[in-house]
Amino acid sequence: MRVMMAVAVGMCTCCMIGCAMNEREIDQLSRQWITIWNDGDPADLPLADDFQHTSPYGHIEGRDRYLEVVGPMAKENVSRLTIEDVLVSGHQSVIRYQNRLASGKTMYACDWLTFKNGKLARVRSYYERPAESRTDSY
Repeated sequence: MRVMMAVAVGMCTCCMIGCAMNEREIDQLSRQWITIWNDGDPADLPLADDFQHTSPYGHIEGRDRYLEVVGPMAKENVSRLTIEDVLVSGHQSVIRYQNRLASGKTMYACDWLTFKNGKLARVRSYYERPAESRTDSY
């Protein structure tokens, strides 16, 4: 009954938050996440003000804080991201991709994205930190 009610009012059936986005839109925004990083301007990312990011480096809360910390780090270390797969379910997606590092090495990674009201609300990144940066954290 709860799922039927959610569908009737346009909510995601997996969380009932009413993010009003369909899976095609989630797929497009997920791919945009990678495209914007490749273009080198993370300020264009569609992040919610209360955005949260968790990675092997730690946890950051807030859009502005995320851009302040991760933007320069990514510009210095990321050379090219290449999408391998995007899986979408409800208001979430998982992107499996290759990260070509500035050092020339390739790192394989996954980002689990959660969307709310047309924006990225949370990203959980899964990868092994490069050996040369394992002493760094947020």
